[in-house]
Amino acid sequence: MRITILVCGFVSILAISIMILSCSSSETESLMWDAENIGRSLDQKPFVPTILNSNLGKGVNRISLGMFDDGQPIGGLEVEARIFQLGENPESNPSDAILIDQKFFNPVSLIPIGPHAHSNESSHSHVHDGAEVTVYIAYFDFVNSGRWGLALNVIDTKNDEVYEDLQISLFVHERTSEPQLGEIPPASLQALVSDVNNISEIDSSLSPNPDLHNMTIKEAIELPQPTLVAFVTPGFCQTKFCAPTMEYVVNPLYEKYGNKINFVHIEPFDLKRARSGEGLFPTKVVTEWNLLSEPFIFLLNVKGEVSAKFEGIMSLQEVELELEKLLFN
Repeated sequence: MRITILVCGFVSILAISIMILSCSSSETESLMWDAENIGRSLDQKPFVPTILNSNLGKGVNRISLGMFDDGQPIGGLEVEARIFQLGENPESNPSDAILIDQKFFNPVSLIPIGPHAHSNESSHSHVHDGAEVTVYIAYFDFVNSGRWGLALNVIDTKNDEVYEDLQISLFVHERTSEPQLGEIPPASLQALVSDVNNISEIDSSLSPNPDLHNMTIKEAIELPQPTLVAFVTPGFCQTKFCAPTMEYVVNPLYEKYGNKINFVHIEPFDLKRARSGEGLFPTKVVTEWNLLSEPFIFLLNVKGEVSAKFEGIMSLQEVELELEKLLFN
């Protein structure tokens, strides 16, 4: 027998007023998780909620949620989610769901870099859209693989609007494709600055830092100190956040902690083939780590185990917070 657990949420955050998003047992039980009802919950809404993770796995996940209006991410929202474990077949039994938890999603923003030249196109500069881009982050421990659902309550602070029970479904695998928390990742042997004629062969940054290419992942894992591994491609961004990730996250952390932890930068794509116009082909290390997207940052503890990982848009503050935990532990 399935028992529906009710959690009524309190959302406060507006500077001018405090709003309470309440829920009742009947409202919770009325949610249906088939495709038709999920689609209906999003009808006539000014944005579409989208899970941005390349994949989710059983255990603790950093869930990245985007709210899109005509393909553009929307900021200035306050997002609360009720998290449901769904039955095996929502289409035939859409009401089969257990309310497991309730989470607030914290906004994380990056500003795409303005006029700049990529190392693969140094003859000219161009502009990425400089508008601040926001995603919403929450950490949740999926105790089981299978189908899950989020029922979102969203406050639009700019327009003073509230939207309730926006539903999205997701699938949680037995494990993520990339290394999981607590695992020791592959001891990869990437090319170092000492292996190439020019650092541009292994780094697409406009001003590459050779200190990020002096140590293999294998060496970093074997050393008794924490490690930051950054899979970032400033020159061939597919998500337009690789360059900001290097400039606003990796480089500042290196300046502050470069003498305390190991830093390793990996280009996700074969730069020679990318620059020749052949296309974007993952490097051997990306294949070994089974990454499905970029940018990706992993923090490893002194045992070489993954202690934290960040995919897509991330802030300096959230990465530094986890890095500080490593140093103090």
